Amino acid sequence: MGEWIEILSKGILQPASKAELRLATLTKVEQEEADERIGKLKEMVESLEEIKQSHGDTALLDAVRAVDRLKEVSPERYEEFIHERADQPRD
Repeated sequence: MGEWIEILSKGILQPASKAELRLATLTKVEQEEADERIGKLKEMVESLEEIKQSHGDTALLDAVRAVDRLKEVSPERYEEFIHERADQPRD
């Protein structure tokens, strides 16, 4: 999903924003249509960012629940897991 956001923002929105400088040569109707299209693209990027954030939050919550469950059902394996993870370098 990050690729889609990057494609929209860098491949479409940035050039579209630069095109706003040229909008002065358009008729009022053409300018309104161009503004509307750019606005829709910006809304799409914002929506994708919200979805991306939501999925990250959900994944974190799932991970916390899994670790809590492991601690509950197998404290020994929980301790092993925690020590193994503590020894691994962070990304």
